[in-house]
Amino acid sequence: MLFDLHLRNNAQQNLTSQDNFEAYKTRVFHFLRDMLIHKSEGIPTENETKAHLHKHWRVRIIRPTPSSEFITSDNPTMIFSANDRHDCHYAILPISPDHIAVAFDERFVRILSDRTKQADNMILNKNQCRQALKCVYSREQLNEEQERVALKLLKEPRNHGVLSEKSVEYPIQEMAPGSTLSFIAVSACAT
Repeated sequence: MLFDLHLRNNAQQNLTSQDNFEAYKTRVFHFLRDMLIHKSEGIPTENETKAHLHKHWRVRIIRPTPSSEFITSDNPTMIFSANDRHDCHYAILPISPDHIAVAFDERFVRILSDRTKQADNMILNKNQCRQALKCVYSREQLNEEQERVALKLLKEPRNHGVLSEKSVEYPIQEMAPGSTLSFIAVSACAT
C-alpha cells in the first residue's frame, strides 16, 4: 500500500501519450522490477513479486515521542535509499498523527525502536513538507515558527517522479547530510 499510494499520487508526472491508468501501471512495473526486485530485464510475475516481498520486506508501526505528532501531506509516502544507486530500502507513511508505518527491506534495514525521538519527528515532518505538492496536514494548528518553516520548505524546488516516453524517474529521498533517524539502522551492505 505504501508503494502503491506513492505511485498513484498526482506528484507523479505523466509525460507520455498514455492515459493516467496506463502510466500508473508502467510506473508500478518499473518500480517493482528495477527498485524492489532489482531485475534489469524481464517481467517479474505476480508470484515472484509476492515471494520477494514476503521473504525480504517487513512493516512496523512506530509512535512519536510523547507530546509530539506526525504531520502528513498531499504526497505522504516517503521512499528512502541508502545508496547512490537509489535502490528502495525503506518507505515511511504517516497513518495518523500518532503512528507511522515503516516498510523496510530487512536485508539492509533494522528497526531499533518502536518510538521516535524529538529529532526524528522534526526530520520526518520536514521531509513531509519537502515532498508535498501544495499542502501539509496537522491535527494541531502549527505555531508561528512551525508555519514559517513549513511555508519555506513548501517553496523549495520539488523532485517528483516523471514518466516519459523514454524514461521513468522516481523521487527517492535521502536524509540530509548528518541527519539520521534514531529508530532505523541501515547496514553497510546497502551502500
